[in-house]
Amino acid sequence: MRKFLALVLCLLLFCSCASSSEKKTVNETLTSYFSALNKGDYASANALVVQADKNIKAEIEANSVNDYIFKDVSFEVWKIYVEEEYLCADIVVRQYSLSKAYTDTIKEYGQYLEDATAQNKEFNDSALEQYWNSFFYKHVTKIEEKNSFHCTVKIQSGETPKILMTAQFRNALFGGELDAINALNQLSKEEK
Repeated sequence: MRKFLALVLCLLLFCSCASSSEKKTVNETLTSYFSALNKGDYASANALVVQADKNIKAEIEANSVNDYIFKDVSFEVWKIYVEEEYLCADIVVRQYSLSKAYTDTIKEYGQYLEDATAQNKEFNDSALEQYWNSFFYKHVTKIEEKNSFHCTVKIQSGETPKILMTAQFRNALFGGELDAINALNQLSKEEK
């Protein structure tokens, strides 16, 4: 029982309730970010985020897939609190469930590369990216189901608040992208 009380006390020291102005900052920042995504205004959205996790890109690029998946993305705030120097929000992102689209694209793209290699075709990175995008767009536009992705978003407060782009937040924004990649990597390891 003492350990439990010590843990609760420790958590209370690091997490505190957010003031009404901090809650307003979180809501305005997230609303601005998601509104920019809905409009396809990636420059404005990208101005509100910074990279937080190594190997996770903060910026979202303008392309037909992103225009399609972000036009109706939405969020709901469940809880706002302060943790260390960050404003934090537990949110739910409503997004297309894209894990099947990623899986199908990876399979089709892999087969395409295998066939191209057998025919001794050579491609530059730009051409390969165009093929990937066309395969992915084809599979994404078949998806109708939306899912709820829970995540915690951290925001650096200051004159211009910035959302920290974490793997968890990016996974939610992209409808389970990292979940699909991790599942495929695990499947690949099991097959070896």
